[in-house]
Amino acid sequence: RNLPVGIHVLAGPSGFGKRTLSLRLGQLLHVRPSIQYYDLADLQDLAPAWSALFGDASRPGQLSGVISDRPFQTVIFDNLNRASAPFLERLAKVLAAGRAADGQPGRAISIEHCLFVFLWHGSLAGMSSPIGDHGVNPSLTDTLLTERGVPVEFVRQVQQLVLMPIPSRLDQAKVVAALMRRECQNFEVELSYVAPEILVHELQSVADEHGFAAMPNRLTRL
Repeated sequence: RNLPVGIHVLAGPSGFGKRTLSLRLGQLLHVRPSIQYYDLADLQDLAPAWSALFGDASRPGQLSGVISDRPFQTVIFDNLNRASAPFLERLAKVLAAGRAADGQPGRAISIEHCLFVFLWHGSLAGMSSPIGDHGVNPSLTDTLLTERGVPVEFVRQVQQLVLMPIPSRLDQAKVVAALMRRECQNFEVELSYVAPEILVHELQSVADEHGFAAMPNRLTRL
C-alpha cells in the first residue's frame, strides 16, 4: 500500500538510549543516511507547525522538501508525550495514506521510503508486554489512549512500540565503561581496565531522571 518503511515508538525514561538507537537505525538503514529530527514539543500550534513541516502555497515545507529531494529518510519525532493531539491526528492521516501534500496545489510526495520513529519520554508504569501476536499489545495501546492521551487515529498507525526501561546497574556499568573506552580512543589510548572504585563512583552520577545524558561530558572532564 506504499506505506512507510516503519512507524515505531520507543518508550521509556529519558537518557537511556532512545535517541541514540534511533540515530543508529537511520545510519544503518540507508546507503546514504539522511536523518531528520523534530521536537514535537515545538510543534504545538497546528497551523504554523504543519506549514513549517509540509509547506503552504508560498513555500515548501522543511520535511516535505527534504523528502522530495531525497526520498530515503529516517524521521525522528521527539517528545511524543508532549505532542499536540490535533497535530498527531493530522499526521496520522499522512502516515495512513503514505503520501503528504508539499504545500503546492495538486502536488504530493511519497513517504514510502521513510522510517518514522517517535520517542516517548516518561514512566512505564502500567505498560506490560510491548508486543503481541498482531503488533502493538492491546493493553499497551489502551494505556497510551486512556492514560497518556494519544489520539486513537495515531496509535492505529503505530506498527511497533518498544519499551526501553531503565537498564540494570550491571548494564549501566557496561555502558559507562564503553563510554570511557570511546573517550580514551579520542586520545589514541586503549583502555583495557577500569578500577572498580572509579566505575562505582561514576555510576552514582547516572540519575534515573536523566540517565546517561550528562555522562559523555562528565567523562571528558575526567
